[in-house]
Amino acid sequence: MTSDDLLVVYVTHEYPARSQTFVVSEVTALREAGQDVLLYPMQRGETGPADDWVVSWTEAITPSALPFLGVSVARALTRAGAVLSQLRLPPRTVRQRLKFVKAFLLACALAGIVRSRARHRPVHLHAHFFGLMSEVALLTRLMLPTGTTVSITGHAADVARPLSRDRLVHESESAELVACASQFVENALRRSGSVAHSRIVHCGVPRHDVTAAPRTADMPLRAVSVARLVEKKGLDDCLRACGVLAGSGDVDLVLRVVGDGPGRASLLDLRRSLQLDRHVHMYGAQPSEMVFDLLAKHCDIFVLPCKVARDGDADGIPVVLMEAMSFGIPVVTTPVSGIPELVIDGETGILVPPGNFRALADCLRHLAKDPDRARSVGLCGQEFVRQHFSREAEALALWDGIRSARQDLQLKRRPGCRQ
Repeated sequence: MTSDDLLVVYVTHEYPARSQTFVVSEVTALREAGQDVLLYPMQRGETGPADDWVVSWTEAITPSALPFLGVSVARALTRAGAVLSQLRLPPRTVRQRLKFVKAFLLACALAGIVRSRARHRPVHLHAHFFGLMSEVALLTRLMLPTGTTVSITGHAADVARPLSRDRLVHESESAELVACASQFVENALRRSGSVAHSRIVHCGVPRHDVTAAPRTADMPLRAVSVARLVEKKGLDDCLRACGVLAGSGDVDLVLRVVGDGPGRASLLDLRRSLQLDRHVHMYGAQPSEMVFDLLAKHCDIFVLPCKVARDGDADGIPVVLMEAMSFGIPVVTTPVSGIPELVIDGETGILVPPGNFRALADCLRHLAKDPDRARSVGLCGQEFVRQHFSREAEALALWDGIRSARQDLQLKRRPGCRQ
């Protein structure tokens, strides 16, 4: 990978953060390959110190950056028509108008920071998720010199269930590249009517040379779930499946749940009503180091029975499944959204019907009684992730897409080029 003096700026939701760690993983892979990358989070997280390659909007109001902020605002005024066209996109609600104001202010700050840091270097903006992040990136481009490019990674519901189809089409076609986290996402983008230039770029994971220790049939089954505690993760089905196994008495199972979210209280109530205090332990949000240690040393099966929530929300391909598979752990999940692109039933993992806790309990029972099969599935999944979901390979695929999109733009701008 060569940098070509290009400054890449990632627009993301929060940093540091325990969720969406794939963003930092991708940035790390690009930086390790020699690319100059900055991270611009919408808000500051609370999980630890930030790195020197992370910039905050407050940098825009420092004495050294203020003149550049003024230049960016002045350019925004000259592009008022384009700014207003973004404002007019549906939905035209008061809430959306307020979000636009926030996006515009964040874009002004970012444009000033980029001008102060990049000087005369070319710039590329990359946003993870359609929504506030993509809007900030596209507005920032309006305030930067001609030739600044934008790419957006679409993940799941942001493309399959957009706030507005017209907004999705406009933003995707305004970007030079849409990186789709799965084939499922790319199919959803096409169904929206968008003709945006796109390619599939998975959220890859780093290679782990540690493989979880094998289990024998006389040992308790140690299951782990790591997720934000929301309906689409299906953790209520996970607890009910544990209830079935605990009631039958033929499988000694311990489930460790790592994560936090709005569904925590209801899950605790469910655990209490099913009398699972001895079998289900809920640890709350934990740092990545603790999660990896848990997977490497205390996990026989990883369980994430995703489903479509009542409001239509659904996962894409949960990165935590890739992380578990990278340790050689067999995963049990469901064929929701893009998951079957990662988990091939009976080969790289096990799929059960979403929302069916009895089928999930049967699956866990079979794997508990056949540890050799569980290990075989786990090792097959580990090799599949290494070959098809490598962090380094996926970062290179994104970089190739960005470079190709910038080359296409340069060709279109040449005098006499037909457009």
